Amino acid sequence: MQYNDRWKKLRKIMHSILNNRQTEVYKPFQDLESRQLLHDYLQTPKEWYTANGRFANSVIMSVVFGRRSILGDPATAELFRTMEDFLRETQPGANMVDAYPVLNGLPRFLQWWRHRGEEIFRRTRACYKREVDLIKAKQTAGTQKDCFTVEFLKQCEKEKDLDETARLFALGSLMEAGSDTSKVSICQIIAGACTYPDWVPRARKELDAVCVVKEGFRWRPNIAEIGAPTVLIKDDEYEGYKFPAGTVFTWNAWAIALNPNEYEEPERFWPERFLNADLRNPLKGHYAFGPGRRVCSGWNVGECNVFIAIARLLYCFDFEEVKGQPIDTMTIPQFTGGKDPFKLNIKVRSEAHARLIERECSAAVTHEY
Repeated sequence: MQYNDRWKKLRKIMHSILNNRQTEVYKPFQDLESRQLLHDYLQTPKEWYTANGRFANSVIMSVVFGRRSILGDPATAELFRTMEDFLRETQPGANMVDAYPVLNGLPRFLQWWRHRGEEIFRRTRACYKREVDLIKAKQTAGTQKDCFTVEFLKQCEKEKDLDETARLFALGSLMEAGSDTSKVSICQIIAGACTYPDWVPRARKELDAVCVVKEGFRWRPNIAEIGAPTVLIKDDEYEGYKFPAGTVFTWNAWAIALNPNEYEEPERFWPERFLNADLRNPLKGHYAFGPGRRVCSGWNVGECNVFIAIARLLYCFDFEEVKGQPIDTMTIPQFTGGKDPFKLNIKVRSEAHARLIERECSAAVTHEY
């Protein structure tokens, strides 16, 4: 989408639901869903990766759509499939037309990429529309609770330049932004606990969980290796090089994150590197949420999601590599098709921890609103 009035309007919508002032709105949902996350790890540890996704998705679904996500819910699984579809299409070389826009001049029947793109679009749009239709049905029945979408749809009646598709993808972007990155970051930190376990006892005893989360964001970025491409809206110059408007720019996220000139022992998962004056600045020291003005609108929600999940998981569980199946953290797949990205052993730390989870977290599984 071009940087224009429509983009600004949609960005404003995103910011209104994801900004720092909304922190208190999310806290009860993050508390509830992280409790169920612990219970899911205790009862069904083999479904740990799916549980991560349900946790992250349910927080944003509760705020935006007024309903929780259920472990194994086909609708949640479909949402994550649409996210993987989108991310695959943003990978380098996925679509030649992105590198050579002149191909757009071909007759439509010769645009070999178009059929795939339109099919992904239809499937994704249907996924988003299903959620909105469910809200409208509940409104008719008088059972829909207040949520962001209810208010958003009211506002859209006054915004005639936002058609149904723009509205659906605005809501869908909230669903996806609040789900996938948190799921992946939790996974990466768990991989860090398995492959560099020395920091885990220190984290439980004395480290601020914030530095663990920031290290997770840095150590293995949760975005594509080349970041999210952006386009110049006007001519620019840098160190004598001139770039015309329309030039696509990106950054090598992993090379930056693992640059020894920027980070001491960059391959090591070492949370203490962030015990500095910038500890309380979640965006300082990594590019997990992107750089500049287009930084992810949901960075605050994502950081808080990962913080509460990791703090509680590390307190209650031990994580170990499976003997004979070491985790190659440089090749953890970004696209898993719903499968676990790697094998690991999950053990509750003690019977006392198990009783604590049963006592404090069981009710979260059946909670409804």
